[in-house]
Amino acid sequence: MSFTIRKPTVNDIPLLFEMIKMYHDEVNLLNKPFLNTKDNFIKDVFSDSSNVNFYIAEYQGNILGYCVYSFSHEIFFGNSISIGEIYLKKEYRRLGISIFLFSTIIDEAFDKNSSLIKYKVDITDKINIEIKEKLGVKIKKDLLVLDICRADFKKYSDANKQDDFPYEIRLAKSYELPDIFNCVEVLAETVGEKIETDIYKLMSDGFGSKPKFRIMVVLDNNEVISFISFVETYQTIAGKTLSIDQVFVKKEYRDKGIGLALLTKFYSYVYDKGYEKVETIIKKNQVEKFKKFNMMPYENLRMAYYFKEKFKNTDNV
Repeated sequence: MSFTIRKPTVNDIPLLFEMIKMYHDEVNLLNKPFLNTKDNFIKDVFSDSSNVNFYIAEYQGNILGYCVYSFSHEIFFGNSISIGEIYLKKEYRRLGISIFLFSTIIDEAFDKNSSLIKYKVDITDKINIEIKEKLGVKIKKDLLVLDICRADFKKYSDANKQDDFPYEIRLAKSYELPDIFNCVEVLAETVGEKIETDIYKLMSDGFGSKPKFRIMVVLDNNEVISFISFVETYQTIAGKTLSIDQVFVKKEYRDKGIGLALLTKFYSYVYDKGYEKVETIIKKNQVEKFKKFNMMPYENLRMAYYFKEKFKNTDNV
């Protein structure tokens, strides 16, 4: 089959939106509602300021499938690409189309000097997972993917509100970057990650005219003692989504409720900004804590990280 990979146009909107609803009906593992609308989809994807990107696979005017992705920033690695999903109609699977879609994203990563491509994988597909790992994809099997919807993070914020919290919590200022970067270095050492970025990239990507990520901090006498970093991504079933990158609390300030207060403030911020979803990852031992707020992780989904030095391997989809 000779198919074409291209960017969609406004003329593709009806067929593309119908395919997104097909994706939701097929993979809706937790029976969650379809929150997106065609009007919001047009605004999110086709506005001049949009950070939402699509490629579609087409054959003789028929859309076979699509890939949706966003440009973002990982606080350890710098520029990155976050793939929302790669989806093909059932009758066009196992024809190599997903490989071509993924290869096109790799071309984008080269063009934008991105350090990694991040996406979700189904760990029940053992053959696919084995192939991915052999080709250098890092899959964090000990962490679960959690989607938090608008009603749930409002409930979380209300339940954990602390009017007497002694520290200031707000979005970071650029002059606080030295403090923040020191925290990033400590966090990287703690979790065994290598920092591929620097304070200057953090400045340009986080505090320029079009920030690729944001940081919320906790301050004690103007000293950064905790932070949460997050990026805007896209979920077709919900629309614009915030994805949590890293959360950190200095060792001497732990066990004082600071992490809980920071997340509570963050979820309140997300609610006020009108986002429908937050995507995060949690440890298995944290599931019970989130259950009481009706937040259930996807049992079969894990995050996969494909790093720049492996970009030449395009057969991992």
